Amino acid sequence: MTDAADNDLGIGQGGLGRVITVAILSIAIVVLMVTFLVWNTQETDRAKSLFMYCAAGMRRPLEEIAMAYEDEFGVRVELNFGGSNSLLNQLEVSRMVETASHSMGP
Repeated sequence: MTDAADNDLGIGQGGLGRVITVAILSIAIVVLMVTFLVWNTQETDRAKSLFMYCAAGMRRPLEEIAMAYEDEFGVRVELNFGGSNSLLNQLEVSRMVETASHSMGP
């Protein structure tokens, strides 16, 4: 009588070993999924940034504004200060690089 009940529960003839194996595999899958979600969230956070070209004379107020923006929205602000000709050249070069990388495709 107990043999039939044990078979119904999956105990006996390797049933308990099978249950343990399934439990271990389930735990491993959950750990992998959580690890992936945490890693993916960190990658997404790194992608949240704002890059600004700024006139050199505006350094102090823009640094304060950038810090306040980072605190309020959680977006990293990168400031690049320089003269107008220097900033224009950097914009043109970055646009050429961006255009070239998009035309090459994935």
